[in-house]
Amino acid sequence: MMSTHSPVPPVSSSSMSEFKLDSRTLCTSAAACVCCCCVFLFGIGLVTSFLISIFGTPTTYADEYIGWAIVVDAKECSQLSEKIIDEGGAIGDIAVAVMLCMGITAPHLMGIGGGFIGLFYNQ
Repeated sequence: MMSTHSPVPPVSSSSMSEFKLDSRTLCTSAAACVCCCCVFLFGIGLVTSFLISIFGTPTTYADEYIGWAIVVDAKECSQLSEKIIDEGGAIGDIAVAVMLCMGITAPHLMGIGGGFIGLFYNQ
């Protein structure tokens, strides 16, 4: 039986040279692809950070806290911290005052991991 399909003509070498890619073309297209991916990822990050800033939990500040707790190694310094809180001081004021007080009353208790722990609680 004879086939009704016409045979495929052979591919000539001149038509194949049109489809050849040299290394410069490959590097250029790879660089363009990398740039596009970087721009896309930057855009995704930008949109994500924007949405988090809008719909994320609000940041609380020190003046919004209503409860507090301070742990100090020296009794005199804890009374000082209570006085500072009653006068409207912030946790930074207490930290500086307590560390100065600890340096005078109990310098042997100061150092890494000792001296002062402060906690504010927001209901």
